[in-house]
Amino acid sequence: LWRVRPDLQASFDLRQADGRCRFARWYLTAGVREQDLAWLLSPEQRDWLHAPWQDAPETGLSNLMAETWSADPDLRERFDLSRPDGVAGLVAWWRAGPEGRTAVDGGRSAGTPADDAEDGGDLFGYARGELGIGEDVRMLSRSLAEVGVARAAIDVRPDPSVRQEDRRLDDLLAERPRHRAVVFAMTGVETVRVAATRGVEELRGRYLIGHWPWELPVWPRRWEGAYDLVDEIWTISRYTHDAYAEHAPVPVLVMPPAVELPPDHRHWRRADFGLPENAFLFHFSFDFLSYPHRKNPWACIAAFQRAFPSHGEPVALVVKTMRADRRSPAWRRLLKACEDDPRIVLIDRTMARGEIIGLMGCTDAFVSLHRAEGFGRGLAEAMLLGRPVIATGWSGNADFVTGETGFPVDYRLTAVRAGQYPGGEGQRWAEPSVEHAAVQMRRVYEDADGTRRIAEAGRRHVERTLSPAAAGARYRDRLLALGLIGGDAGR
Repeated sequence: LWRVRPDLQASFDLRQADGRCRFARWYLTAGVREQDLAWLLSPEQRDWLHAPWQDAPETGLSNLMAETWSADPDLRERFDLSRPDGVAGLVAWWRAGPEGRTAVDGGRSAGTPADDAEDGGDLFGYARGELGIGEDVRMLSRSLAEVGVARAAIDVRPDPSVRQEDRRLDDLLAERPRHRAVVFAMTGVETVRVAATRGVEELRGRYLIGHWPWELPVWPRRWEGAYDLVDEIWTISRYTHDAYAEHAPVPVLVMPPAVELPPDHRHWRRADFGLPENAFLFHFSFDFLSYPHRKNPWACIAAFQRAFPSHGEPVALVVKTMRADRRSPAWRRLLKACEDDPRIVLIDRTMARGEIIGLMGCTDAFVSLHRAEGFGRGLAEAMLLGRPVIATGWSGNADFVTGETGFPVDYRLTAVRAGQYPGGEGQRWAEPSVEHAAVQMRRVYEDADGTRRIAEAGRRHVERTLSPAAAGARYRDRLLALGLIGGDAGR
């Protein structure tokens, strides 16, 4: 909020401790009221604001009254709180007007229905961002189009390192919401940031849905204020559903996303990527922005080397990354592991979507020994290509990678260590068995007929359950049940 408000930048110098402190006090009082963001406050913060003023509890002022006074120079000039008449004057002013009521009452006000709202949904997300969560909003749009539901896209800019060259939603871009439903296809934390910077006035009278990815078993308690922004949550897997459902005060529904292959993926050949023509290629890809400790590339390398200790077999491992921080220990560790084995091909660059899937189609098997996945879009795309998928048998991908459709890898649950993943304190995730992964890699390499049958079963499963038509039907039926679209949509 400070970054986009010149008036706040002029009032609060965040380079100074005092400026940061005064800005925090402004935000909790005048800022919360101005932006209508009381839903961001935790129950503990609300209790503190209601409590007697900590500096002088005998005055009858609450912390909220005193902090509002402290943040507002006009109030400080009008009311001298060192004098009884100043205290009485502030209390009288407070009781006479609406100031502070939002923060006192708390919660998001739905307001009156938006009179000009149209049937359909507005999709907030990284419309042009070339990253997995950007594909989420694009597949939401594709799925709604498949079933005839009107929609618009509102572009949110991700990290500056993310390339903005995917233009599939350009014809749908809008500046402000105009439909009766609003879907936030981004994390819950990012949803809060977007609401805080844009304000919530444009959301009044609309039904707000959090299409929130998450990778750990529990949504952290300190972020639960995000629940107050939305009317319900659509989760991308049963695993993610369970992360929200225990504490969320709103409906939580399992709504798996669509997976689709781009039409331009077929013309790529191994030579385009410098890959060996006659080797059996295992493939793993990840984005460094998705946290390398979660994606766990080193386990894939260790399993590959355990499965094929002799360099005499015609096999190789392709490790595709992007947005690597070349100064990070994680990158240096990965680079050394790849340099020590000439059979490992490391590709580190951002690719257009057709090229990414084209690379996947040039390989023979997909491997992901992640510690946690909210969904696992890359795994589902590989299955849709008809490739066998070897993956940790835990978290979101367990919905579609089973013994009948893929090659799950055994695991044990371990603690998430400090610094490995945001919100990971006190949580657990999987540590895949390198030994079992190696067994599965040998199985895929040696048993061509059995592997082909399982891969085909996986392709059919993804095609049936995760197609745009299947996902669109789920979205349409829910929006119909909520009365947010007409009964003729998609019929």
